[in-house]
Amino acid sequence: MVNDEKIKALFDCEYYTTKVLLTETNIMQAVPLDNLCIKSGYAYSTNIEAGDEFKTLIEIDVPYSILYVSFATEFYDIGLKISRLTSFQKMREHEEDEPFIFVDFDKVDVCKRPCRIITVMKIPGIYEVTFSNVQSWFRGKELAYRVNVLEPKNILDMLAEEVQINKMPVIEEMFILNNNN
Repeated sequence: MVNDEKIKALFDCEYYTTKVLLTETNIMQAVPLDNLCIKSGYAYSTNIEAGDEFKTLIEIDVPYSILYVSFATEFYDIGLKISRLTSFQKMREHEEDEPFIFVDFDKVDVCKRPCRIITVMKIPGIYEVTFSNVQSWFRGKELAYRVNVLEPKNILDMLAEEVQINKMPVIEEMFILNNNN
């Protein structure tokens, strides 16, 4: 394997020798975990121009679903708003529904540490997640984000079956991931 031309350069490189990798100098130069900026693990990415917003709609079909929103930017801060536009009940009755805002942050500094919002949505309906760059008049932002909905599996039947305290359901068994959003 050492004779393989593709990896031979690694064995010849002075920075990959055992002596260098085990020295105290190398250990002292290690980067603290707090200073690392992790950029992976996000399903979607978009560029939001200065003074603009990016909106995504989410359908919550089942009461008491969990809405999970995580996001980060490469540089600077961004605004976030999560609101319910209408409930399914109001839609069926053809009535207008006043939007209800759950989360409203003007500026969230997520360039060094990603932000996660986890909230229980009691009322099924159409929800909107808005990432805002209106506070910036000069710079666009590269946004990485992920939005998931965890729906309860017929929670009333599960709780009726699990009467004994030592047989309480595990949280992973109570929810299913809805990947339709």
